Amino acid sequence: MNSLSSAIYDYLENKSQKEEFSGSVLVTKNNEKLFSAGVGLANRKHLIKCTPETKFRIGSITKQFTSMAIMMLLEQGFLNESDKLVKFFPNYIFGENITIHHLLTHTSGIPNITQL
Repeated sequence: MNSLSSAIYDYLENKSQKEEFSGSVLVTKNNEKLFSAGVGLANRKHLIKCTPETKFRIGSITKQFTSMAIMMLLEQGFLNESDKLVKFFPNYIFGENITIHHLLTHTSGIPNITQL
């Protein structure tokens, strides 16, 4: 482990010992993995440790990643905010009424899948 990896791991381990952090961490640069580790517990009740492969339910945080990806596609000209979903999902029954803008502003009327 190099000095950067050691410093990152020591910092995360310290936070974990104080119960201020548990998780999986990946640091990359130019598609090269610089650091990967699991720290703390994935499940405190069953004392299951985190590993770099631990999967987490991330819920609503995905909205930020999805919005950024869509904005990048808009900027590059691959999408337009007024594009209707039917363009991408021709068989979607409500695709003619919902646009990219609706999805970005959470005004599409599509129900929350977790509440169905």
